[in-house]
Amino acid sequence: MSNNIFGASMTFTSKDKAGFFDRPEVIARIGRGKQKALGKAAAVCRKKIQQGIRRATSDKPSKPGKPPRQRMAGNDGLRKIFYSFDFDSDTVRLTVLKYNRKTNVPSLHEFGGELPTTFDVLGPTKDTAWMFDPALKARTIKKQLAYWQRNPNRSQMRINTGKRSYGPESFTQTQVSGTAKYPKRSYMQTGLEKYLKSKHFQARVAEILRA
Repeated sequence: MSNNIFGASMTFTSKDKAGFFDRPEVIARIGRGKQKALGKAAAVCRKKIQQGIRRATSDKPSKPGKPPRQRMAGNDGLRKIFYSFDFDSDTVRLTVLKYNRKTNVPSLHEFGGELPTTFDVLGPTKDTAWMFDPALKARTIKKQLAYWQRNPNRSQMRINTGKRSYGPESFTQTQVSGTAKYPKRSYMQTGLEKYLKSKHFQARVAEILRA
């Protein structure tokens, strides 16, 4: 993702660190005036992107096409964004810090994709087999089963059928391999494009870049 002034990236590298705007090499390359103007513009642009990632108030993910929700405190997680000068393209580069995992989580949110995963599945024992029979499964029991399966503290939960209560000892738990699908939830490119159309960019940056 790039344009002739600003660009966005999903992977932070050592080259990004070398291009921080307080480095003498950056000032020598573009001059003190542009260094201040572009540095301030990048800070505002980062803020715009961070504001687009709203705090999560529930376990539900954001809608496809909307920016992902922030579940970590402060400006960690997807909000941990750096900005620097890219010497190769003479542009400002905004980069989200890659998580310390095999999968680039920010990129997965930005562009969407699939990820191999495993998940727990509840199965019946003899006294709960009737709950898993499609012809007998009551609607309320189905909802309770689904909630109980998602709850991380399921060892303390019980399912009440109206006649008796079933606890964890009444079910078996197995792991199943599958694929988790992530829809596109652009936040870096979307926030960047909004900033480039803003009055702050037009007033503070565009003029000095034309000089």
